Amino acid sequence: MRSPLLSSRHSLLLGSSSRSDFALHALDAYQRGDHIRALALIDRCCRAFVPDAEHYRLRAAINEALGAVDAAERDLASALKLTPDDLALRAHWLRVLIDKESERDFAALAAGIFRDDRADIHAAVVARAFAAGETPHTGRHWLDGETIVLHCLWRGEKTIALTLRYGDGRKDSRADNQEHLIDVSGQAAENYKGAFDYSMRTSLPWPDGADRCAFFWPSGEAVAPPILRPVVEGKRGDARETTAAIAAEATPRPPRRAKREAPVTVLIPAYRNLPATRDCIEAVLREPGHGKRYDVIVVDDASPEPELSAYLRDLSAAGKIRLLAHARNMGFIGAVETGLAETTTSDVILLNADTVVPTGWLKRLRAAAYAADNIGTVTPLSNNGDLTSYPVPFGEAPMPEPDYLALIDATAARVNAGGIVDLPSGIGFCFYIRRTCLRALGFFGSDFLTHGYFEDVDFCLRAEEKGFRNVCATDVVVGHLGSASYLDAKRGLVLRNQAETLRRFPDLRRHTTWFMETDPLATARHRITEGLWPDVVRAHTAVVSTCVDTAAGEELLRNLQELQGLEEPLEEAWIHIAPEEHGAVTTLAVKVMGMVGRLPIALPLPASESGRLEALLRTAGVKRIIVLAGEAPSPDVLAIAERLKAEVDAVLVEAPQTAGDLDTALTAWSDLLARAGPIVPGCAALRDALAAHGREPVHAPLMTLERAPPASRPAAGRPDDPLAIVPLDDGPAAFALVRALALKLNQAGRDTPLLVVGETLDDAALMRLGNVFVLGKVDPQEWSAIVATYRSAGVVVPSRRLLLADSRISILAGLPAPIAAFSQGLFAELATGPYDLALPPDAGDEAAAAAIGTWLAHL
Repeated sequence: MRSPLLSSRHSLLLGSSSRSDFALHALDAYQRGDHIRALALIDRCCRAFVPDAEHYRLRAAINEALGAVDAAERDLASALKLTPDDLALRAHWLRVLIDKESERDFAALAAGIFRDDRADIHAAVVARAFAAGETPHTGRHWLDGETIVLHCLWRGEKTIALTLRYGDGRKDSRADNQEHLIDVSGQAAENYKGAFDYSMRTSLPWPDGADRCAFFWPSGEAVAPPILRPVVEGKRGDARETTAAIAAEATPRPPRRAKREAPVTVLIPAYRNLPATRDCIEAVLREPGHGKRYDVIVVDDASPEPELSAYLRDLSAAGKIRLLAHARNMGFIGAVETGLAETTTSDVILLNADTVVPTGWLKRLRAAAYAADNIGTVTPLSNNGDLTSYPVPFGEAPMPEPDYLALIDATAARVNAGGIVDLPSGIGFCFYIRRTCLRALGFFGSDFLTHGYFEDVDFCLRAEEKGFRNVCATDVVVGHLGSASYLDAKRGLVLRNQAETLRRFPDLRRHTTWFMETDPLATARHRITEGLWPDVVRAHTAVVSTCVDTAAGEELLRNLQELQGLEEPLEEAWIHIAPEEHGAVTTLAVKVMGMVGRLPIALPLPASESGRLEALLRTAGVKRIIVLAGEAPSPDVLAIAERLKAEVDAVLVEAPQTAGDLDTALTAWSDLLARAGPIVPGCAALRDALAAHGREPVHAPLMTLERAPPASRPAAGRPDDPLAIVPLDDGPAAFALVRALALKLNQAGRDTPLLVVGETLDDAALMRLGNVFVLGKVDPQEWSAIVATYRSAGVVVPSRRLLLADSRISILAGLPAPIAAFSQGLFAELATGPYDLALPPDAGDEAAAAAIGTWLAHL
């Protein structure tokens, strides 16, 4: 007999690797009201595969049905990032926020939903934002073509006088027509819950001859920031009409340049985020040669921020930029096409409005563009540059502080002078395009893509088809804030266009994968880091980690200052050194922990090059080395400490992999313990073992557990309530124990399913046993909620590793369910409750499974 969680109707599904199978069966279970099984199925869909918005949406609905409102809100927010234009989904998310009494800024949310969202959702958000009744009025206006739409809410008198100001004129408009008013004693009172008394929404034609319009309350306070004059624009096919329509917005072209000096146009589409846009434009204008070697075109893509538009108008009036304005938002591609229509002979640099360029950037980009006749596009390095990211390969890092960005760029210009590396495609945040390439392709955007992502990839792949190269200039580093134009919509826009691009260029994925695996930019990145090191890295302490699980070791390091045992806390910046395996090659990952200029510093070194490591530590001023063991450190590390005259602390967090007990571990650490001053044991059991061997000085344990087991025997649940399995790794030992336990329960005819809260060595093989369900990757912070949601009868921790300090074990100690774990190291402090099970460390899989089965029968 199978449990409802793992019923026979899903026997085929359990061994399947199909995402759609899990989703469809989850929907079926949800519609039948079987919410626990539905949650398990959609949970695996979302954790073990790449989920779509509809998967998050289904899991949100199931979590709501189970009363897990916080989880539902997180899922809806994730779905909204994938499909930002889905108004029904947005309404659902807002409704959940309202119902759960979220601490969000509802006033900001209300300002963003006047135009597109449902009226009932708008009313509910406004009621939450202004529930205290302290605000006498609120409102917003926007443009619909050449018509002003006005929506106002206020308290007090039913009839009020609004003032419309535009240019030098003034016009009063009284909101006294009852068809525009909502009486709060009727339906409006229910919708707005007393936040406001009256509501009015109306439309007005744009006043003739007006440059900007603004509405004011009777008190003289503005209803909202001014609206700027609408400008009619054309489409790509009638670019000349577009140019004529926006001519009044554009400043005169700079004087024609001599033919020997090829011009460059910097083209900046602007939509929102005035501070970032101002930083971008001012950095560009600081470059020498404005109006001679280069000019600047900015396209105002119908910005919703009047202050930004006003700033651009001021720059245009001062002759610093040519300004082109859209009456409605056309997206990044539309803005670029509008700008390109104004350039016919120059090279073009497409520059995101959330970038900051360094001094000399343009000259170096241009030199890279003309390094070979067949180069079509050039992209610089950046903190947030995707394929060209520095210092995090293919990732994101915060925008560097201005002085630090200048130093990074100057270092790159020195150590990578003239360097170029071929790319599978350029990246559009800062994108130099030669005129020959533009002429060959005819236009920038694509009829297949929408609104601003992957159009750079599309252009580069079309350029490659024409024989042009796309390269990275490794001697230029541009700061990039990232997604300041489209905010949370970014991921959805990327996914939307990515699928279409891959359909048209199927080799892109293979070329990009090859580029990331071989990482031809690595040498250039490493040169910059080593060049920066003497100027920016100052660290008194280095931590050498030899843990098997480097990520868990880093997590422990982040919490080190809060733990016991260290006489001297770590200062703000310190150096972390850990081995990394790359196939048969071992490197040392050297990281500065604590941001330097808001950027992480990391440098991989060959494990054999201890001389370079010593030079880096000496330059940084290291006087203290903490060995976070794991495995015994190499003799080179201890020799470096000796030559640097550095103090050595031994912090013992896990036994070497070959050590089955503490005595064997102490033998493996003998050289380290002989050299170390302070010795910090990970747990009480190791402290006692060290004391028994006469090792001094020994500090208080790094970690102690405060187990809070159930005060009484757990209430009898259903026979089909699952037993939770929480693996701390996906290795063979945990897999073997889970398999042995599943077979033991099957042989005994027990209906209790095993719910693996994490990943295993072979999920499908375990699920084919029929009584195991594997959720997939789970954050430790979710363990408690999952155990409670699935009504787990107990928790088994199948780890056999001799762990002495691990922050995840402290999370296990707080689980409100009986726990079974091997009684060794820090785990000896875990299974200590009256209903817990302490397994002998030397028990085999069969014996451990039998003991767990007996324990489970008595819960």
